[in-house]
Amino acid sequence: MKATVTFCCLLVLLSLSLSACGSESTTAPAQATGLPPTRVSEPAFTPTPDTGPPPTATPEPAPQGTAFAAAETATAEPPSSPVASPTSGSFGSVSSTTTAGQGTSELSVVYEKLLRAIPDTPENRGGVFIEDFTMVRRTFDRALPGPGDSDASVQEFYSGLWHESLDPESVGDEFPVSSMGGTPFLGPYQVIQYGIAGNLEHLAFDIRDMDHSVFAGNSAEGVGVISGRFDPQATEDALGACTECPAHALVQHGQVSYYSWGEDLEVGPGLSLAPPAFDRLGRGGRLAVLDSYVLRALTTERMASMIDALAGETPAIADAEEFRLLGVGMSRLEVYRAMLSDVEYGLNEMAEGFTQGEEDPAKKDEAKRQLAGGAEPLRPFQAFATGAARDDDGPYMALTLVHSDDVSAEENVGLLWGRMGEGIGSFHQTPWSETIDIEGTEIWSEGRLLLAKLRGRISLSPFNWVFSRENLIVHE
Repeated sequence: MKATVTFCCLLVLLSLSLSACGSESTTAPAQATGLPPTRVSEPAFTPTPDTGPPPTATPEPAPQGTAFAAAETATAEPPSSPVASPTSGSFGSVSSTTTAGQGTSELSVVYEKLLRAIPDTPENRGGVFIEDFTMVRRTFDRALPGPGDSDASVQEFYSGLWHESLDPESVGDEFPVSSMGGTPFLGPYQVIQYGIAGNLEHLAFDIRDMDHSVFAGNSAEGVGVISGRFDPQATEDALGACTECPAHALVQHGQVSYYSWGEDLEVGPGLSLAPPAFDRLGRGGRLAVLDSYVLRALTTERMASMIDALAGETPAIADAEEFRLLGVGMSRLEVYRAMLSDVEYGLNEMAEGFTQGEEDPAKKDEAKRQLAGGAEPLRPFQAFATGAARDDDGPYMALTLVHSDDVSAEENVGLLWGRMGEGIGSFHQTPWSETIDIEGTEIWSEGRLLLAKLRGRISLSPFNWVFSRENLIVHE
């Protein structure tokens, strides 16, 4: 693994506060009626309706002289039919075998689209949080509110759907409803939690236009992307007509112009949750509206890094093989909420973190013994993903591990069964067999991937074990 993240850092990741530092050339500050941002063609992406067979999308031509990659013809949502033995390659060639007529390019298109604009940095790799609202609606069989419905009705629809997706009645008081933690700027969850659906009318889109969101990094270097259907010209017009929106500047980076409010990380007194896009601390940040993406950051440097990644000028997480395979796994497991990470779960590395540099070998050995939890550790793996999902048998926690070879993935199937049956959590000191319904759980391997559906109480809070640095997947 390429990152070692402490428990404290994971709690920071949980906050999902988007911020960073940097500089960029800007135009003179303009009122909302200023010059429109440049409209840039990026990969066309037509989301699949909530019911019926998934349509395909035809990519738009890439802008002349740029590296904006054209997406292959692909569905907008992960297919329900499985593929066999995922192998290395691009997102367009996930597997050599498919079933039910599903094309190989269809499998992880959602993850490719979202991760294409996320720069490949150690901080971003530490925590990539994905919300798939199309899958939430599909899983819970809900149709979107109509275009004529009020902001209040849309708010009510998504609030109910969000709470239902977290099974609050089953969870009770032990697990917080907001189990994914803090909220991103314009993601559907922030709109839901803070009741700011009305603010989005000044950007000419709302949560009905949002299909997925991804937020990556920690509180110092986070970035956010929303995918869906957007109209940059309509956004320009809406901002021009907004008399209550603070003045913005236009910043040009490459072929993209984006809106900017204030200096990097500047807190505006009295601007908490102000329109069109201020956060709880009153920071306006940076916002780029493209045809199928909205990019969001608090600083010019982070916004520029997303534009460069999307243009193919710098590496994106979508290009990282282990994260590509995590997308394969999460697609196979049909999650609607996911976290992808390469945080280190090695026994030695975790023990070092818990003993905080203690030199006494006996104390390190004791830390490793407690972390092992009475069961044999797994074989090493490169990255992992966990997520929330549901099928006809009820909710389950989805788990994917990416290994360097097929043999390790296969061996870890048996070792994970052993950890669930014999192991004790190092943080809660509770046997995993009391948290996981072992009889209802499924674990298997496909190529370099370990895939699992974990039932029981763990499915009601599928991310808490990560944030508390529990030992479920500790490896040798």
